Amino acid sequence: MSEAAGAPPAISPRADWGRWLLYVVGPLVTTAVLAVLVLDRDVPLGVLGEWTWNRMPSDPSVFSLLVASLVAAGYLVVAVLGEMALQRVGARVLWAALPVLLIAGGLTQWALLELPPQGVGLERWPLVLTSHATSGYLEEAHQLDDLGDFVANYQAWLARQGPFHMGTHPPGLIIVSRWTLDLAAANPWLERTLPGWTPRRLRDGFLLLGDRERASARLVTAASLLAMGTWLLSLATTLGIFALGCASGSRAIAWRAACIWPLVPSVLLFLPKSDCLYPLIAIAVVVLWPRGDGRWGVARAFAGGVVLWLGLMLSLAFLAIVPIVGLVHLGRLSSSASKSRWLAEGAGGLLGVLVPIVLFGWWWDLDLIAVWRQNLSKHAGFYEAMPRSYATWVVVNLVEFAAVTGPCLLLPALAGIGARSTWKGREWVHVGWVVTLMALNFSGRNLSEVARLWIFLAPFACVPAARVVAGFGGQGGLGDLEPGHGRWCWLLAGEVVMAMILVSMVEPLLPVTLSR
Repeated sequence: MSEAAGAPPAISPRADWGRWLLYVVGPLVTTAVLAVLVLDRDVPLGVLGEWTWNRMPSDPSVFSLLVASLVAAGYLVVAVLGEMALQRVGARVLWAALPVLLIAGGLTQWALLELPPQGVGLERWPLVLTSHATSGYLEEAHQLDDLGDFVANYQAWLARQGPFHMGTHPPGLIIVSRWTLDLAAANPWLERTLPGWTPRRLRDGFLLLGDRERASARLVTAASLLAMGTWLLSLATTLGIFALGCASGSRAIAWRAACIWPLVPSVLLFLPKSDCLYPLIAIAVVVLWPRGDGRWGVARAFAGGVVLWLGLMLSLAFLAIVPIVGLVHLGRLSSSASKSRWLAEGAGGLLGVLVPIVLFGWWWDLDLIAVWRQNLSKHAGFYEAMPRSYATWVVVNLVEFAAVTGPCLLLPALAGIGARSTWKGREWVHVGWVVTLMALNFSGRNLSEVARLWIFLAPFACVPAARVVAGFGGQGGLGDLEPGHGRWCWLLAGEVVMAMILVSMVEPLLPVTLSR
């Protein structure tokens, strides 16, 4: 086939080696450098005197490292076999391949989460959910006499909070926590059933919470539901990434992108905190946004707006999704067959946010706009209470985000996006992602803790990374899938190594322990 007929331009061996260095060797070397820094206990993980992450009190056991390595190797086999089946059988295999991928991903995460030493691993999750030192939403919900009265008076309650967790968040997390407590109270069988469905160390943690903290059975059951629910929903982000990849035109690349997510270190570090729910919501907003094919465009936009509102009920971090969706929508303007339809879809998305605001305010007697303004004001006060060095953190933030996202995911994604000369349709999501990252960093809105605060942006790296590694041919290095799996497997292995080192060495939560 000639180039005029649409074949990709020929790539010289020298150019191909250049891409190997840029997309594979570079990320692997960066992973090695960051691994050495993390393993060196004399190197601070942050900025001394302002914010540093703690390290684990001891190293992981050889046995847990061996088990995690074997399980991760099995996951890579599942990923490669799934892609081969997808190529040979086609889309018909997806009904089986995706559930298998989720199960394999969950087992791999479980093995990695077993790496921390006793007392600071899975068994500490219950205390993380109930302690005001780490979040406190569940404990606050547990103390409420009446949820309706609390929400109606939320602004007055918010005014009494400091510029920390409680003061900077909308009421959604407390509402969800209270509903979970009510679910536990109304279904006592959950107390008997849930322990059999949780990992042993997590189950021990809930038993110790009840014994040592004298927590009620209702609180322990609710904490168990929230912990397992957060884990499963964070894993379900895999499906959202697959859907985003399919919208970009290739199921094979979508599969590769989805396979990366269970290995991303940041989610493993911060489970079971609510931040790990945010990637699924963020990716859902973009996936639901109209594709420009005219099918259910306004309805899709409205649904995307509703999901965005749900996110804003949990955290104002979701304001950062607005420029991503905005660029996707603007990117479709020139190719839209009907400008009126394009405008209607934009209006549908806006209504998807505004209608729930009005209905929520009417039902709960709460002005959400005023609450959000209070949250932003509280957030601004955080840096008055906890000063940060701007110039230092804008550099440290990028290094930290690269480490917890995984250099083997982040660097190929950025390199592939930077190599692109033209963009069309939904590909603007990648540009929006980079613009949002840079805006958050250089605006000074997040000076420290980006490992946790930017978790919701991590899934947007998966599709561009999968595309650029899939084939070095084509415009800007984002070509079609090639038969070999070598480059992709090297990068997945790099993600595994980074995840193992961070999960086993870094203590991302406050140093609270749970032991007899």
